[in-house]
Amino acid sequence: MIGLCFLKFTKAKRIVFSDYQENILENLKKNLIANESNHKHLTNEFDDEINNTAKNEPFDFCPMCFNRISIEKLDWREYENYENKFDLIIGSELIYQGGYIEELVKLIQKILCESI
Repeated sequence: MIGLCFLKFTKAKRIVFSDYQENILENLKKNLIANESNHKHLTNEFDDEINNTAKNEPFDFCPMCFNRISIEKLDWREYENYENKFDLIIGSELIYQGGYIEELVKLIQKILCESI
């Protein structure tokens, strides 16, 4: 998962994971949680109380990365309603089923920040 690599190995301030299907989003959450222990910034110096507190949160993820992540259901057909802007968009297997390509292009055109 390219998003997980960006989370773990870059200093990106915000990473949005998205999909249209709820079951994919749930699986994404599980993958993020399963991979949290491999973060370079995690050490044994983390106090148990912080780790236990994080584990009781509804979305269980390491405290240092929690604020960098959002997970959103995104329907390309509703591109007109999506207002977020991004410097970089990375996608994977976006059109493998062949549908809504025109809407995907319009969404990317709308949310990709213009280069300086």
